[in-house]
Amino acid sequence: MNRIQALRKAMRINQEDLAKVLNVNRSAISKYESGTIPLTDDSIKTLCDYFGVTSDYLLGRTNDSALHANLKSLKIPILDRIPTGIPLEAIDDVIDYEEIPAEWTVGDKEYFALKVRGDSMAPKYLNGDTVVFLKSPDYESGEDCAVVINGEDASFKKVRKNADGIILHPLNAAYEPKFYSNKDIEDLSIIVVGIAKEIRRKT
Repeated sequence: MNRIQALRKAMRINQEDLAKVLNVNRSAISKYESGTIPLTDDSIKTLCDYFGVTSDYLLGRTNDSALHANLKSLKIPILDRIPTGIPLEAIDDVIDYEEIPAEWTVGDKEYFALKVRGDSMAPKYLNGDTVVFLKSPDYESGEDCAVVINGEDASFKKVRKNADGIILHPLNAAYEPKFYSNKDIEDLSIIVVGIAKEIRRKT
């Protein structure tokens, strides 16, 4: 995603609001974000000051965003389903937003959050909890992960690897773990899409 668009969405600013910052019309912002027209030097300086990032980060020359006070925190979407294969900004079933420290996203890391439904991951994760995930297909055996099976069926389980496949472990002993062979993983297109990083629980 274009850095201007990513920063704008992170701060939950629409194109019209950003157009006012740059004193241009909304269509100009759309063209900046699509790369149709280049940014002027003055626009680069204004955007860097506004978003609190370096020009190298804004223009995609580095992943070090050098965030300062303007972006101490970012809002990430709380989703009703697990995304797979599409950018987070394209997910349309956002039910709310959760704040995370801006420094977590250094290196172009992406995060999303999910509402826990049911008790299969109790007592660690309770029904109604919000769990923040690092979007990643890579994980260590034993991590709690968001998994998509067959492109549709979503699951949140502890994932253990072995030479023959993977085991999806519920944390609640009332539920049975499920083993998927390496062939199952390929045939059913089983993909880890996120690693649980933090629980947000309302008391």
